[in-house]
Amino acid sequence: MKKDEAVTLLEAVASLARLERATHCLEGSKNEAITVNNLNLVAQYIASRKTERGLTNKGEQWIKGTLPRFALALNKGLLTVTRDDIRDFLSTVNGTWYKHSHFRAIRAFYNWLQRESRIKISPCHNMQPPKTPKPILPRPTIPELQKLVEQAHSPRNKAIVSLLVDTGFRREELIDIKLSDIDWESRTVRVWGKGAKEPVGKFSDTTERYLREHLATYRPNGNIWGINYNGIGSMLKRLEQATGITCNPHSFRRTWAIESIKAGVNLLDVQVLGGWEDLEMVKRYAREVNSEDAISRYKPLMQSL
Repeated sequence: MKKDEAVTLLEAVASLARLERATHCLEGSKNEAITVNNLNLVAQYIASRKTERGLTNKGEQWIKGTLPRFALALNKGLLTVTRDDIRDFLSTVNGTWYKHSHFRAIRAFYNWLQRESRIKISPCHNMQPPKTPKPILPRPTIPELQKLVEQAHSPRNKAIVSLLVDTGFRREELIDIKLSDIDWESRTVRVWGKGAKEPVGKFSDTTERYLREHLATYRPNGNIWGINYNGIGSMLKRLEQATGITCNPHSFRRTWAIESIKAGVNLLDVQVLGGWEDLEMVKRYAREVNSEDAISRYKPLMQSL
């Protein structure tokens, strides 16, 4: 990659707030070839994730907001980085979650390099991620969900809220639903999810009723909603302002996961249905299920003997 190409990549991946600083770093580098090669490697990684893993636009923006900063901060090639280099870099990143986000991006990048046999072993191997707080995030209760559906002013909006609650879909999954994705007989809907997964969600008779009411007056030409990604966010924001209840796709996703676990759904099933790559996030939700919930589901082992 030539210098001009590296600058182009930098402009594409740096946010406006960091562009001037990053460009200055690139121009003032003592070893321009290292910087260019590092950016080239990041570009190859992004291309690979798109081709092989179905990298979403949101995921691409996350990579572009983290890895280039790391690549530009080094005075050495990315293939020769040690875990001390990573620790030194992370010490310059402000904010607990921001630091953790950079670490996850770096770890995923080096796991890819290891799989590609570019390096023998990742410098992040057995490296502990930065510690983050584990707050209990807000989520609507069952009575609040009922109020949200009641306050939604159209069958479409009621169907959106109800389907999010039933399935725990992400907003980017919900927005791409087409008529052909819905199986009315089994009350399931198939979506294209994060990481090139194809999750299937099961919806209730209540959601079916709102969906049919909406589709009785709207003929989809694309997704079934007639609004885009930002439109769903705006609608839910207005609903939150009207009710005072936390109302966004991830709050519904939290409710879906926690209530499913409370109902006794296996954690592995929750992981599969939720489209998570591993159990870590599911376990985080499981921590919010208290002992009373657990004892209500527990059956003494000697009871039937």
